[in-house]
Amino acid sequence: MEYVFIINPISGSGSKQKTIDCIEKILGERNLEFTIVLTEYAGHATEIAQQFSMKSNHVIVAVGGDGSVNEVAQGVMNSQASMAILPQGSGNGLARHLKIPMGIESAIYALLDGENLVMDGGTLNGKHFFVTCGVGFDAEVSYNFSQRSLRGLLGYVKESISLYPLYKSKKYRLISENKSSISEAFSISVANASQYGNDAIIAKDASVSDGLLDLCIIKKFPKLLGVQVGVSMFLQNLHQSKYYLGQKIKEVNIKSLENETKCRAHIDGESIETTFPIEIKVIPNLVKIIAPKIN
Repeated sequence: MEYVFIINPISGSGSKQKTIDCIEKILGERNLEFTIVLTEYAGHATEIAQQFSMKSNHVIVAVGGDGSVNEVAQGVMNSQASMAILPQGSGNGLARHLKIPMGIESAIYALLDGENLVMDGGTLNGKHFFVTCGVGFDAEVSYNFSQRSLRGLLGYVKESISLYPLYKSKKYRLISENKSSISEAFSISVANASQYGNDAIIAKDASVSDGLLDLCIIKKFPKLLGVQVGVSMFLQNLHQSKYYLGQKIKEVNIKSLENETKCRAHIDGESIETTFPIEIKVIPNLVKIIAPKIN
């Protein structure tokens, strides 16, 4: 087995040299073959992963956050190679969902001793995601977050607080499982994994290998309840709120009832521009990924 570590040098805030030193030390002690490659531009991780995924004995390791994971997964999907994660990002949603340790040394050992899991993915208007995607408040915060230098949970919280007083819920028509409904929603998320990152749980019972996605709607709620709704994600009880609606789906069509044609969306924590209607679909059994063994 040969390990290929694809490192995003600008993800998160930790020392990348420390990460490299840990990789060299631990894999060297086990006499394992490995290669370390640093990305140089957006999309580079996908190109590197595609290059190395031609061989089934390669494990392609995304060293970064969910954006890096997304790029590597796109390069590995539908191949015989496996991927893995060393979490080094701002939120690390998929790594936390898979119970990968956040410490770099512990994460490397978990990778080397882990087991293969076949993971689903999804598409939003043709763009792949593996953690979460959606529109509404979260998408607007993701855009604002992408424009600032302060990363991590603190940066995200600051952008949320700044936007919240100004943001208005919007009306959408959703068509899923041959049923149509209208919702005035604060946000609409579709989750493959259980959380956005930083243990903010949006889909408590989500599974990355059940062939389904979780449609998560936070309906319009009184402004005074904003802190309560936000905190409930970290307390893992958002699903108990009367303002939350969750549903297992294979696909969903989202249309704006606000006469909007263009909108912002988020895909695995990254902001994108897209258009209505938004088509979101699951793609089962898309990527082989190494996760810690469940005892």
